[in-house]
Amino acid sequence: MPPPLSRSSRTLRKRRAPAQSSPPAEPAKLPEVAAAWWAELSVWQVAIFLALICSCLYGWTLGFPMVFDDDVYLRNNPLFTDPKLFSWFTDLPGLVKQGEAWGLNADLATNLILRPVAYASFRLNYELSGFAPESYRLINVAIHIGNATLIFAIVGQLLRQRSSRESRQFIALAAAVLFAVHPMAIESVTYIAQRFTSLATLFYLTALWLHFESNDEASRRRRKWLIGGAVTAMLLGMMTKECTVTAPVMAVFLDMVVRQTPWKAAVRRGLPLLLCLPVVPGLVLLTTWAQHSGDWSLRDAIYLANSKEEPMSHWHYVLSQCSVVASYLRRLFVPTGLNLDPAWPLSTSIFEWPVLRSILVFAGMLGLSVWGWRRFKDDARMACIAACVVWFFATISISSGLVPLPDLMAEHRAYLPSIGIFIAFGCLMDWVRERWTTSPERQRHAVMMAAGLAAILATLTCQRNQVWSSSVKLWEDTVAKSPDSFRPLANLAYQYHLAGQYVKAVETYHRLLEVKPDFELGHIYLASTLNQMKSHRQAVRVCEEFLARKPSANGTIMIQGTLAAAYVGLGRIDDGVRVLKRSADAMPDQPGPHMALSSIFEATGAKDLAASHVRKALALNPKPHEALVLRDRLSRVTAGANP
Repeated sequence: MPPPLSRSSRTLRKRRAPAQSSPPAEPAKLPEVAAAWWAELSVWQVAIFLALICSCLYGWTLGFPMVFDDDVYLRNNPLFTDPKLFSWFTDLPGLVKQGEAWGLNADLATNLILRPVAYASFRLNYELSGFAPESYRLINVAIHIGNATLIFAIVGQLLRQRSSRESRQFIALAAAVLFAVHPMAIESVTYIAQRFTSLATLFYLTALWLHFESNDEASRRRRKWLIGGAVTAMLLGMMTKECTVTAPVMAVFLDMVVRQTPWKAAVRRGLPLLLCLPVVPGLVLLTTWAQHSGDWSLRDAIYLANSKEEPMSHWHYVLSQCSVVASYLRRLFVPTGLNLDPAWPLSTSIFEWPVLRSILVFAGMLGLSVWGWRRFKDDARMACIAACVVWFFATISISSGLVPLPDLMAEHRAYLPSIGIFIAFGCLMDWVRERWTTSPERQRHAVMMAAGLAAILATLTCQRNQVWSSSVKLWEDTVAKSPDSFRPLANLAYQYHLAGQYVKAVETYHRLLEVKPDFELGHIYLASTLNQMKSHRQAVRVCEEFLARKPSANGTIMIQGTLAAAYVGLGRIDDGVRVLKRSADAMPDQPGPHMALSSIFEATGAKDLAASHVRKALALNPKPHEALVLRDRLSRVTAGANP
């Protein structure tokens, strides 16, 4: 007879008995689990996969030329090329005044003060390779890859405790791939100057990833380092672009809604990030203070980036942004009609149909997401969808409501907000996949459909990137989509001029002046193109007709210099000199007339007069690149000037 068992021994035997006699649990699911290959992917494997995709989509664009704002903010920006670029931060009012003295757009100094980290990255490229576009775009592509990888990692963190590995991996991979291949990202990758947006997004996502990592049990020992890294990334992002200001609030909100952390605990966890919130408002006020020589006001800060030529009211800007944001949403789901410089009407009443329609769309999105969250309370995907819809509206609000910007619409502004849409779409795809495709075969079909969607977007990205292969192609595409917008017409005509396609340039300038008859630069560049074509009589007529219609333009050197060049082309050198001397008398503090006079005298062999006007121009504080040209000219003409 066996010895009697203790109570604990009998309990143990009772518990083990059913396990020994029952069959293995649900063996039928094993093939389905094995088929879900994405469930076993690591972050590094996904990063390599995304790098391969982005290399195929963007690698061939590295040598594309700089365009539009690449020239304005980088190549032709003397503040950027100035050797003492960052020493200006010890004298911000002096930086603004120097920009004004060089005749630069005030936005150049504003950008430099608000976004020093972005300019530091550009300056690194400049020191390494000058203005060779390959190194700039290589960094942009690497940033885009990093952003897509961080999306995968963050989705895994958000859903780690509330969904199966297979589900969260599917959502994370779908969101990361859609983000990587979507053509709306082109303006933040191929377009060099818009690294402002992509680099700010990198810091934004890095801060969120480190923040959520610091709250995981497995990271307790590294918590201080992770929090410090999150705060550092947050500060760098806020000094890269202003949209990063929403990151601390989104960190707390995602923690509460998706991870189901009690609000007090979520706020306590996010406190280090929340303490960074004053940085962006502080930079804006600092910039306003610098622009107004030590004075500032809240109104000046709000209208800091507003158009100086045609300022718009804040209310009209907000109303217009309703239809703009709706258009961003449409392009994220149906990416057609992408346009570098779209013309957008200014809305002045909330009762305009585009405004009302957009508000109804937004209300429907928010209402459906909240209904799904409440209807399926135990489904983390529905909470994630609701939170990501809020992500989209919160992040787009900085450029589409908080501060009026000169351009009503720009596709790169949707780069960071689009992440919320892609994650929400990934959640919806997974919900459909799991709810309506129960067999392994249907699972494979669902994955194939997702891959097909990514392939379509990748194809559209390649097609759109071809437009960026030359400035002429880019502006031809823009004019085709905005035929009555004067800026695309002006840029296209100028690019035709640079490419030597003078006939097309003249035709486009005439179209431009039909749209905006009083556009001074249009008349100047039309006359300059005619001078290049040796049609000097026509150039004289264009200049004289414009000066007769707008006498105030007699005080500007560009129209006078173009008229003088036309006179010289006709052999009327005395008339050309007379025009420029009149300009020099009217603008005694400007080097331009003396620069033009030195060119005429050098061309006619009057070396001593040419040298005299070069010295006068140098004494009037020309722009750095103008000073280099003048010093080179002075050394050349003095060699042949009379002693």
